[in-house]
Amino acid sequence: HLLFEILSFPFLEIPPIDAIRAVNNVPRKLSLDYLLESKNERIQNFGLFISHLTAKAATSPLELFLDYLIGVTAYDGDKHSNFLKYYTESGDDFSTFEMYENLAVLREAISRHSQKSILKLADFITFVDDYEAANAPLSNTSPYQDSADSVQILTAHKSKGLEFEYVFLIATDDRAWGNAKGNNNMLALPQNLIGIRHTGITEDEKLRLFFVAITRAKSNLILTNSIKDFSDKNPARLQYLGEYEQKDEQGNTIVVSPYLPEASRNVILHYQNLPDDQKRSDLVTAWISSYKHLTGELREVLTKRLENYKLTATDLTSFIDIAYGGPRAFYERKILRAPDESYSESLTFGNLIHACFEKVTNDKLSDEDALKFYEQELSQAAVPDEDIEDLRERGLKSLEASLKKFGSLLRDENARAEVNLAHDHITLNVNLNGKTVNVPLTGKIDHIHIDPEAKTIEIYDFKTSGFKDNKWDSHPTLFKYKLQLGFYKLLLNLSPEYSKYEVKKAHILFVVPDSLDAKVHDKVYEYNDKDEELLRKLLGAVYTHIQTLDFIDDPELFVEPKKDARTRDILDFIQLLLDKTN
Repeated sequence: HLLFEILSFPFLEIPPIDAIRAVNNVPRKLSLDYLLESKNERIQNFGLFISHLTAKAATSPLELFLDYLIGVTAYDGDKHSNFLKYYTESGDDFSTFEMYENLAVLREAISRHSQKSILKLADFITFVDDYEAANAPLSNTSPYQDSADSVQILTAHKSKGLEFEYVFLIATDDRAWGNAKGNNNMLALPQNLIGIRHTGITEDEKLRLFFVAITRAKSNLILTNSIKDFSDKNPARLQYLGEYEQKDEQGNTIVVSPYLPEASRNVILHYQNLPDDQKRSDLVTAWISSYKHLTGELREVLTKRLENYKLTATDLTSFIDIAYGGPRAFYERKILRAPDESYSESLTFGNLIHACFEKVTNDKLSDEDALKFYEQELSQAAVPDEDIEDLRERGLKSLEASLKKFGSLLRDENARAEVNLAHDHITLNVNLNGKTVNVPLTGKIDHIHIDPEAKTIEIYDFKTSGFKDNKWDSHPTLFKYKLQLGFYKLLLNLSPEYSKYEVKKAHILFVVPDSLDAKVHDKVYEYNDKDEELLRKLLGAVYTHIQTLDFIDDPELFVEPKKDARTRDILDFIQLLLDKTN
C-alpha cells in the first residue's frame, strides 16, 4: 500500500503517470517481481536497487546500509542511489545544508536509542516503530539553524516570552484554536499511568493561548486561514474574532471582525486558480509538503558553526588536495557536514591496525597477544560479512611483518601512542601579508619516541597505503604526508608538555608488506626551515579562507578535484591560496 508513495519520491524521477500505472498493475503479481520485469527503465532500476538492498539488509551494519540507501556508497559496482545527488543538485545551499544536518541528527538519534554496539536494519525499524508508537517528534535542535533573516516556526507554547516584528498565525479557525473536538495528546503511556493523562484544555486556557500567540507581534500581525479544506468543507470561523458578514458600499458581501483595528477589520480573500495539472500534482504529492526546507542565509549559519573551529592536519591536506579533495570537497564534508562513507574496508583496516599498535605500546603486548587482539577487535567491528576474511588475512600478515621490524620501537619505555593534543589549546601565530593570523591547531599523533637525555622527540605516523620510494615533493601523496609531519612538529613545539623537546626527525611507517619485496618500510623525513616557513604561511592562508568562507565564491579556489593533478599543480594552487589571502 506504500508503493505509490514510494514511487512518487522525487529522487526516483519516475513520472506520475508511470507510478500510477505501476500501482494499478501490481495486484497481479508480487510488487518486486513487477518492478524487476517493468519495461520502464527507471522502475526496473528501482527494483534492482531494492533487490540489492534486500540482499545486504541482513549482513550490513546499519551505518553502511544507510550509505547504500542515500547514495554515499555504491550498492553494486559503481551504481549509487540517486537520493543524495538529486537533493544536493535540486536544492539551494541552505536546503542542502539542512538535509545534511537532518541526516546526521537521524544517525545520532538511532545510535542513542539502541544499546547495541553494532546496529542492523532491524534496529532501525524498531527505532521508527518506537517513535511512531509514542507519537514523538524527531527534531533537529541544532544551534546553527537560525540566521539573521531566517523564519522561525514555533508553536504558541514555544513562543512564550519572545517577540518578533512580524508574526504569522496559520489556520486561525475554530478547529485549530477554538471549540473543535479532538485530543492531540497521543503519547503512549503504560497501562498503570493512563489515568493521569491530560484530556484537554479549558475554554479559558484556549483563549489565553491565543492571546499569547497574537501578542508576540511587535508591529505586524497576519492571521491566515484556508477557505476550504481537502474535504471541501469550510472551516468554522474562530469565535474569538467575532467575525460576521455585511455589505460594503458597493453591495458586496464582506467578512468583518469588530475586535481588529479599524484599518484591518475586513478579511481579505485571496483565490489562486491553479491549472488542473497543478492541482492533481499537489494532491498526489501533498504528503511531501512537510519535508520542504526553509530558506536562510547560509553564510551566517556557517559562520556560527566555525566560531570554535580548530585546524587539523587532515583538514589542511584535504583543503589543498586538488587531486582527490580540495576546497569544494572540504566545504561539503567538513563545513556542511555532508554524509560521508561510514564504512570503507580500507578505513576500517587502518583503524584496526592503529588500535593494535596502540595496545602494543600501552600494554606491551607480545606478538602473539597482538594478533589475538586484532582478531578480537575485528570480531566486534561493524563490518559486512563478506569483508571479514579479507580483513583478517591482511591484518595478520601486516601485523606479523610490522611487529617483527618495529616491535622494539612500539614497546620502548619512552614511547607514547596516540598522543592527543586536543586539550592543549594550541594557537599558531602567523605573519601573513603584514598581518598576524592566530590559527587554532589540534590533532593526534600516532606515535612518538622521547629521548629524555637528549631532550628530543621523533614522530612516527603509520600508513596502511602502498609504499612509495619517491622524493617527498615528487608525488602528491608524499607531499601531503610531509605537510602532516610538519603539522605534528608544530603541535609538539607549541604544546606546554612537549615544547621543551627538539623535534628534528619524523618517520612514515608503511606497515603493509610491499607487493614487490614483501617488506614493510620506514621512510624518514628531516625537518628544515624552508618547509616549515611554507607550512606556516599555508596554515595562516587556509584558516583565513575557512573563517571568511570567501573561497566558496571564488571559481579559482572552489574547484572540482582532478585525479591527474601532480605535485606541481598542488604547489601552484597553494601559491594561489597565498596570493588570494587578505
